[in-house]
Amino acid sequence: MKQGADHDGNMVFTVAKHKTAGTHGAATLAVITQEASLLASYVQLCARPQFMSAEPFVFITTTLTQMTRSNVSSALTAAFTNSGCNMRVNCTKLCKAAVSEIHKTHPDKHADLASHMCHRVATAEKHYRIIKKQTKQYCIY
Repeated sequence: MKQGADHDGNMVFTVAKHKTAGTHGAATLAVITQEASLLASYVQLCARPQFMSAEPFVFITTTLTQMTRSNVSSALTAAFTNSGCNMRVNCTKLCKAAVSEIHKTHPDKHADLASHMCHRVATAEKHYRIIKKQTKQYCIY
């Protein structure tokens, strides 16, 4: 379900079916206007007759079934590879990178971020941050 634009022009979507919906309820997804337009175009494509027998999910495979985490990871990796980044990409890496950046640049937004992720703050801080470990490096000449 799409909600109206906020004061910055961002669009907010409510996602009813997701991994932690049973515990945390519907999730919200905020995107910029351009991303909202791309998502709306994609959803319109999925409404075409050739997709009528598809499962009722936004992201589906070529066999018209719900994408698994592995399918999403493969799609992300392909997209990143086409952009010149030759490494395996998955949802967890993207979540951890996003959470780490928000914690670094907006430390006052921890609770808001955890809420959007449908997690408690402690869960988000413990499992969704990239913690850089200091390593001792020695140069031998």
